[in-house]
Order: sequence, then C-alpha cells, then structure tokens
Amino acid sequence: MVPNHTIKWGSKPQILNMIRGELTTPEWVIADFSPWSAMDAASLTSEFLNTLASAFGDDDGGKGVRDAILSYSRVALPFLGLLGPIGSAAQSAANVGIEFLKERPLPWNVAFQDLADKIAERNQRVLIVADDIDRLDPAELMALLRVIRLLGRFDNVHYLLAYDQDTIESILAHQGFTGRTTSFMEKIVQYPFEVPPMASVDKRRLLNTTVRALLERADKSSIRMSAEQVETREQRALDLMSILLDGLSTPRSFARFQEQVNSYAGLVSFDEIDVLDFIAVTYLRVFHHPLWATLPQWRDELTRGKKFEDETDATGKRWEARIKEFADERNAQTAIIMIGFLVQDVPTNLRSSFVAHVNGFSDPKYFERYFIAQLADDDVSDVLVAQAVDELIAGEAMRPRAGELAAVIDDVGNPDRAMLAIEKVIGRRGSESRSSAAAIEYVQERLNAQPLGGASFDRPRGLLSRWAAREMLSGLEDDLLDARSAIDSFGEDGAFGYLYQLNGSAQTRQAVKKQAPKFVDYVVDAITDHLEEVLLDRRRLRTFFDLAVFADARDRVAGLLDVQVEGNLELFADCVASFGTVNEWVGSGYHYEITFSQDLYVIAFGDRIRAELAPRLTPSRSRDEIEHDELAEYPPDEDIRDFALDYAKRLAAEAAVETQRAQDQAD
Repeated sequence: MVPNHTIKWGSKPQILNMIRGELTTPEWVIADFSPWSAMDAASLTSEFLNTLASAFGDDDGGKGVRDAILSYSRVALPFLGLLGPIGSAAQSAANVGIEFLKERPLPWNVAFQDLADKIAERNQRVLIVADDIDRLDPAELMALLRVIRLLGRFDNVHYLLAYDQDTIESILAHQGFTGRTTSFMEKIVQYPFEVPPMASVDKRRLLNTTVRALLERADKSSIRMSAEQVETREQRALDLMSILLDGLSTPRSFARFQEQVNSYAGLVSFDEIDVLDFIAVTYLRVFHHPLWATLPQWRDELTRGKKFEDETDATGKRWEARIKEFADERNAQTAIIMIGFLVQDVPTNLRSSFVAHVNGFSDPKYFERYFIAQLADDDVSDVLVAQAVDELIAGEAMRPRAGELAAVIDDVGNPDRAMLAIEKVIGRRGSESRSSAAAIEYVQERLNAQPLGGASFDRPRGLLSRWAAREMLSGLEDDLLDARSAIDSFGEDGAFGYLYQLNGSAQTRQAVKKQAPKFVDYVVDAITDHLEEVLLDRRRLRTFFDLAVFADARDRVAGLLDVQVEGNLELFADCVASFGTVNEWVGSGYHYEITFSQDLYVIAFGDRIRAELAPRLTPSRSRDEIEHDELAEYPPDEDIRDFALDYAKRLAAEAAVETQRAQDQAD
C-alpha cells in the first residue's frame, strides 16, 4: 500500500511524528528513507533498497529477507532503466553495499516470488517513510517512483510519501507529463491524504506578531512622525498584511519569512530605511529571489518613473509581463502587487497600493539601502543628520555629530556625498520654522568652506544656499536676525538672493513678504547715510531699489535720491550710471546686451530732479555709437555708463517734448 501525505503547508515533520507515535507498536516497524543522502538516481535507488532491507531486523529470518531484497534488486534495477553498461558510473554507484551482485542473478519472477514469500513469512508490517521527495530533481524523482511501483506489491510493506502536490506536478511536467501528472501519481499512490490549509486567523496572528514587533522597534528610531503620518503608516501596514497573507500559505513559509525578516532586521537601522518597505523587500528576496536580484537593474524605472522605450503606458501589462518573467510562477501575482506597494508606477488592486513616505524604496537616495545590510561608503546616515541637526537647533555647546556632518559637507573631494548630506539636512528641517544662532552660524561656515565660484548643479554651493535661505528666514521670524545681521552673515547678494529664492516657493512666499520690509530699512539707511560708499559698486544702488520694489515699499524709496543729488550734477551722473545693467544670454555661446533700468530710475528720482539734471548729462558717446546688443564679451564699465547717461538724457528730452505738447494743447 502506498498512501501519501500531500501537504501545502510546512508542518510535515510534526504530522509524520504523530503518525510514528501512533504506530509505535510491536506490529509495526518504521524505517525512514532520506532521499537527500543519495548523489544521483542510481545511488538513490540503492539507498532506498538498503532502507527497506534494514526494516526486517538482524535475526535469521530478517537476514533472509534482506538477502532476498538484495537478490531481487540485482534483477529489478535494469528494469528501472537506471543502470548502463557494466563499469559505468551509474553501475558503480548502485554496487555500493550490494556485494552479492557478483553472483549470478535469479530470473526476475523467481527472485520476486522468493522475496514476496520471505516478507510474508515474517508477518511484520513495515512502513517506509519518504519525506521531502518534492525536493528531488526530475531524474531522481522518476527513479524513486519506479522503485516504489515495483516494490509496492509486497504484502505488509507500506510506503508513506510526504510531498507538496503542486511541486511534484511541476517536476513531472518537466519530464513530459504535462496535462497528465495527476493521473500518473494516481498509479503510484492509492490513498492520498490532503492536509487542510492553515486557518486564516492563524496566518494573520503569525503575521501580526512579526509586523507589530518591527513597527514598535521602528517607533524607537529618530524618525519623527506626525499623527497623520502614523495613521498613513497603519494603513500601509494593512495593505502589506493583505499581500503577505496571500503570499505566505504554509507554516514553513511563515517560519522562513519570520526568520529572515527578524535576522536581517538586526542588521539594519530603521532610522535609515522604511520598516514596511524593508518587510516587503525581504518577502521578495526570500520567495522571489530572481526578481529581487533583478530589481537593481530597474532602478531608474522604479525610482524616477522612467518610461519604457516606445511605450505609451509604462504602468500596464508591460510591467506585469516583466515581473512575471522573474517571479515564482506559482505566486507571480503577489509579486506584482508587492512591487506596486513599493513603487508608484505599477498598478494594483489595493485600495492604497502606494503612499509616499520617508526613506522609501522608491526614493533614489534610499533605493540601494534595501539591498545591503550596511550603509555604502558614499551614503550618509540619516541618524547622523538627525542628531547633528538636533544639536544645532538646541544650541548645544558640544556638537560632535555636527562636526562629523561638517566633515562630510566640506569634503571637496566628494561633492556628490556632500550634496546628499545637504539634501538630507534640508529634508530633516522640512517645514520646521525654528532655528538657532548655532544653526545659522553653522551653515554660514559651510558656505565659507566651499571653493570660490558660482553655484553649479553638481556642486554643493547651490544646495547650501537653499539651506542657508531657510535658516535665514527662520532666524528672521524668530528675531534671531535682523536685516543687518542677516547681511553680515550672508552678504547683501546672499541675503537678497535668498529672499528672491524663497519667494519662488508657495510654502515660504507669505513669510518672505512679511520679512522683506525689514531689509528696506537697511536700504534706506544705506542710501541716506552712505551713498558714496554704495556707489563704489555700480550695481549696488540699483539692487537696493529693486529690493524695495520687491518688498512693496515703492513709496518709501520714491525720490529718495533727490535730496542727495540736489545741485550736484556729478553725483547725479554717478547715480544714473548705476541704473545701467547688462543682460546675459546663453545660446550658441554667451551674448551680452546693455540695457537701462528705467522703472527703477524713475522711482529713485522725482520728476523735477530728472527734468533739471538729466538734460545736463554729458556722456562721452551716445548709445547709437555704443555697441550694446549681441556682444560677444562683457562690455566695459565706461560703455555701460555712457549708455545709461545717454538713455536718461533722451528720456528727459522726450519728457520735455511731451510737456511742451501738453502746454500747447492747454493754451
């Protein structure tokens, strides 16, 4: 009799032990056959026969049965198609432990009947337990099934086969039994026993325990979460549970998953990655390893939404086909849904398949962390950033973590890592409005440590400027800074530029409009008390008036220069020259154009001063004589000055003509 124990869930050892316990009586002898002890199909068959022979004891009757089994094997093995010509490797493997093969064999029917009689005489029930046969390769499985088919006809000899039906059918399909694997097994197995699936409540209980423990551990990390973010995480956890409950079906798979996720959790920090994404990626690594190993090759598509070439819908069937190519075919749909949990561009049937979250798998800054147990050499620890920022905001006297972070940011030899660190600082600061004198000083020092040169997309200075802008605004709001101290820290160009930069963001625009008037006080004081010093930099005066207009303080600076230049044509000319400017165009090379800031000029001087002094200006050349458009090189200051003076003089002449025309019409 050949019963089988078909199992989808991995509790075979427990059930087999229960069977052994029930059959521990004098009537039964149980022998365990381990298919893993054999190196190939031939030695597997030999081992199986030796296991059967060992079940009949060491007395004379048992020895007679063993001899009959061995004699029968000499005849039966060729029928199994296992042995090649004498001297082959298969023949040598089968000969191990079968010394009598040198003897002349009996005819098959005689050997079979002799063995059957000796087994019957023993009146001993024998159960051969063969576990894990679904782990054999196709050749080994076929050899084992053929042996059982030949030897399964003896009275009192029973075989208990434990295996997963789906796996066996898959192995047989590779042997050409596609479409008839079930009927083939029915010829071998007389009494199949199906073990019921795990109860849903047991599956959920096992998963809840594992996931909740990891969430509680993540709650102890330095990542700060709002109540809304916690609620979102709980919803994501529900979605993840739904996927895992579909993907894990047996106690073995649950145990394997728990072991892997808990082991690897000890190697990572949930300050650095998202705990739920970590669980999802662990599932893919354990149960869809070829797919997991392929994911790094898809980094751009998974993290930046890069589309497939010549495809209009990168989120549809192409993604599914791509994933199925590498996923375990028995559970490919779960793999697709799990990828949809991790990234945005794979559609799933979950209510909330993907929700943006910090440190996520789909963020290119964190993607690689999910494939290594430790931070890469060029990575920047989120814990380091968090602790450094906290030290700075708290204004602690000793700031060791801030010092470590400074070494990363100031490293001119590794600008990419420095930029990553700055991005993390900006992300950590987020919408936090609180600053400190230490934080403001710190970012100023980082700026000063950068090599000279303008901001570039591949250099840290541009990102540092964004950080500095946020700290300056926070400092102004907290009254840690006034306009003068902000300018002392970051310079006029820096402070003014930060205001313009922050005004471009809807998030900070309102705060900028509230703080900008503080700088108008500085501008008015500088123009009123230090005009000659201001004029040492040709662009500075125009920048001051431009800022006043930006701050909606036009009325405060209208005609502000009138008193300064009253009766002083030379000073008036120097001021007018400041409103000459140069536009820079980038196309096929650099091109320059001299222009005049007429709107600011009209604000700076009242009508009377412009009418009295502008006609008396004496530029060396008229603007028609000056090359001022499509210039290949930046123009000299004298050209800019003459262009501005001539422009103001012509404006005065045009205004005089209009005034005369109006008077004539009135008369």
